[in-house]
Amino acid sequence: MYEATVMDGANRWKQTLHITPPTMFPTILVLFLLHIGNFLELGFDQIFNLLTPMTYSVGDIIETYVYRAGVLQGQYSVSTAIGLFQSVIGFILLWIFNRMARKAEQGLW
Repeated sequence: MYEATVMDGANRWKQTLHITPPTMFPTILVLFLLHIGNFLELGFDQIFNLLTPMTYSVGDIIETYVYRAGVLQGQYSVSTAIGLFQSVIGFILLWIFNRMARKAEQGLW
């Protein structure tokens, strides 16, 4: 495509503007759609290692709460419900952005 634009008289800036972004768009879109499913994952390891009982009120995230409620306190139904809620929200976000991506004629399904 670059050689064709050179034959048409385009300089390097026009090649970069009219060829590079449209060819990179599908790859960027698919990577974004794959990443959107993990949107609610905030990095359990880093926060769990720095979390102390004094900082629960300001440093608690969903994953650390699920760990404390499910594993330490034995409330398995609460931790399962929260995990299911996270999965459903992640799927809804993925579905919405995939519908938007299909309007651009690109998508996962």
